[in-house]
Amino acid sequence: MMRLWCWCVVALAACTKPNPAVCCLDEADCASIGVSDPERTCAEGLACVNNACVVPSCSTDGCSAEAPVCDIGLDVCTGCTGPADCDQFDTKVCDTESGACVGCLEATDCLAGAPICDANVCRGCRLDSECDSGACDAVEGSCIAEANIVYVSPTGTDVAPCDRAAPCLRIRFGVQQTTGTRNHVVLTPGTYMNNGQINLNPQNTTATELFIHGGGATVSDTTGELLFAISAVSATIRDVSLDYPFGRALAIAGPTTLERVIVKSRVQVEAPTVARDLRVTTTVAEAIAVLAGGSLTLDRAVLQGGEHSLTAANNTTLTLSNVLAFGSSDTAFNIVGANGTIEFTTIGRAGASSTTGAGINCTVNLAVRSSIVWTSNSFRPAISGPCPLANVFAGPTAVAGAETTDPLFVQETANDYHLGAESPARDKVDDGPDRDFEGDARPSGVRFDIGADEATR
Repeated sequence: MMRLWCWCVVALAACTKPNPAVCCLDEADCASIGVSDPERTCAEGLACVNNACVVPSCSTDGCSAEAPVCDIGLDVCTGCTGPADCDQFDTKVCDTESGACVGCLEATDCLAGAPICDANVCRGCRLDSECDSGACDAVEGSCIAEANIVYVSPTGTDVAPCDRAAPCLRIRFGVQQTTGTRNHVVLTPGTYMNNGQINLNPQNTTATELFIHGGGATVSDTTGELLFAISAVSATIRDVSLDYPFGRALAIAGPTTLERVIVKSRVQVEAPTVARDLRVTTTVAEAIAVLAGGSLTLDRAVLQGGEHSLTAANNTTLTLSNVLAFGSSDTAFNIVGANGTIEFTTIGRAGASSTTGAGINCTVNLAVRSSIVWTSNSFRPAISGPCPLANVFAGPTAVAGAETTDPLFVQETANDYHLGAESPARDKVDDGPDRDFEGDARPSGVRFDIGADEATR
């Protein structure tokens, strides 16, 4: 009898031993499953999930960079507290505020090839102003080292070597200090007056490729016939205003790129030229003349005034997109004999004195697409010549192959050529460039708007 009692005690003890697969985190959690213990932990390496001891999934599946640390006891991913928590990720910087592993918190976290910290991501530079040196290689996305830059300032002195600590005064003197490796010229913001003609050619530099980083500076002169002359070198000029009412601001006879340039004068092109975000205002002759040997790719531009907005010699090539031209006294685009395309372009209030086409004079080798040519001359056609047309508004005099419907600009008399709310040119075509003449995203509606402007919705 005694032996049976002992066996029952042993059996009872075994029946009340905690189940190792059941767990709870605190007294309240334990009470919720009918357990009086203050807590029941799991064996090492297991996590308590829904009161069951399981192999933690975060240790097998891993955690994301947004919450990179695996809490094995709770089987949850938590935030980082230091850089060591981010070693397994490409984004190795710990943002202790959010707990996420990110690419960067500041520019010093980024490498030379992508030096800009933008929304916790390292990227290449796009603008000169993003670089401490004042010069960005927009193709490579890296900031140009000061050792490769000649610095110029309106308060400088023309003494070599024209470094950042002691910049030179005149741009043309700065150009003469450039070499094959030191081929960037950075202008300190301000006005550069009476620098004399600036020649970018082999007589003034050993560099075959030159970069002028304008920094928003204005270059002007009160004498002479030409401001910048480019010949036999490749040149990039950006972020500068050329104010030169006496003649040509630019004579281009070498491959050239213009970016965010304002010209108050004329531009002459005799070599392959690419221009983006260009504004040319003139009171004489033409805003841009493309001569024999030249070609022009123009995207996002405003051409105002002059006898013509654009002229082009025979057999030259034009690729125009997102161009607004207005205010010329004669034909806006006098480009008979040129080849290429004109698309998403608006020509308005032009050709009052024209005896041929008020907006465009062209031939069969130049196609006009998704554009508006609406001039103030009701006696001459807006487009003269057999250039192929597609999705074109032209008038007020009818043009075969074009739609003669008023495009309803916001206020043409005030030179506001944005499309009005009721414009029939809105939502007209299925494809087009990703930006309009002002850099606004296209499309804004369901389809792309015709002309230089993409109306906001």
